[in-house]
Amino acid sequence: MSDRETMTDEDTSTEAVPADAAADDAATDEMTTEAAAELEADAVQVEAADAEAGEAVAILGFPQNGPFNVQAARIRADQRLRSPDIYGGGAVIRDVLSLRGLIRPGNSGGPVVDSAGHVVGVVFAASVTSSDTGYALSSQQVGQAAATGRISSRTVSTQGCAA
Repeated sequence: MSDRETMTDEDTSTEAVPADAAADDAATDEMTTEAAAELEADAVQVEAADAEAGEAVAILGFPQNGPFNVQAARIRADQRLRSPDIYGGGAVIRDVLSLRGLIRPGNSGGPVVDSAGHVVGVVFAASVTSSDTGYALSSQQVGQAAATGRISSRTVSTQGCAA
């Protein structure tokens, strides 16, 4: 994502809305954006919500550039994983939910919600070895970036993309 990107208001599917990067954590590949116009949908609130193995959740998003989609899933585990950062500059430790469910390209950045509608994670990857496994950063992991983005009054750099 560039520092200024165009997002689509999916409720109308006809109007592009400019957005700025309000907070960016390159180590964990998290970004909070601020829309330059009023959207019809409410902002998703990310607060630390506990998620437990076996818990039923829903994966929300617009996979494969399609219409809004909800997929039922279960949390397999809450894990702390060490993996390369997105720029290949070193390792980062992420608080990750392993999910059993269908995660497709385009789900990245979408919320994972519990039965009460609380955001318990944000999708960031699908398994390359198992078609019914995906991964989400936990709400504890993304909560700080979300909080920073809500109060930010300036645009931040997204530092380019990984090769």
